[in-house]
Amino acid sequence: MYNYLKAYNLAYKSFDGVFRKFEEGSMPYIRHLERVTNRLMRLHLPQYNSHDMETLLCISILHDYIEDIRPNDGRQYLRDALNEEISYGVFELTNASIYLDNKLLRAEKKKADREKLKDVSHMAKLVKLSDRIDNVRSLDGSPVKYQRKYVAESIQLYNECLKGTHTELENELLDEILKAQENIDAFDQVDINRDMLYENEYELKAIEE
Repeated sequence: MYNYLKAYNLAYKSFDGVFRKFEEGSMPYIRHLERVTNRLMRLHLPQYNSHDMETLLCISILHDYIEDIRPNDGRQYLRDALNEEISYGVFELTNASIYLDNKLLRAEKKKADREKLKDVSHMAKLVKLSDRIDNVRSLDGSPVKYQRKYVAESIQLYNECLKGTHTELENELLDEILKAQENIDAFDQVDINRDMLYENEYELKAIEE
């Protein structure tokens, strides 16, 4: 696991001082990378030998490295520091949209990201599934409008790119999406009840007047 130790140390140093955007308690970003990787460690993947598993874990712990740390030369850096297989796997998981015009609409950027993800390796799709599970599970602290959009994007991502990759991970993702949707629906219901309360207050005031 020599390469994995190198990859972990690189991730730890690179994301030092970086925190998750919506998680409570200023969660260090490395915790997200660890959760994504730990989930993959527990998988039964009989088609993967020990070398494959180490490569998968390296790609996982570094999956945001090029996108968030070194978008311009990260692939070459990882090739030199680790190897081409790991470097390419991380590149597969780097959103295509970071190299597009920043003025594009979010929907256009996400479409470009999905188009790229459709053709990536099985390893990359495993990492993406685990990553998306963790992201959906961590939505609670974000604005409801963003949650609604992210859940819809996750369903589209799953249907277009990730279906048929790994049954256990897919079921876990779908469960998290369902829970997130239920939370959104519950929030919407509170808003509806609040609106009804306000309407009743106005009606009562009108009658009293």
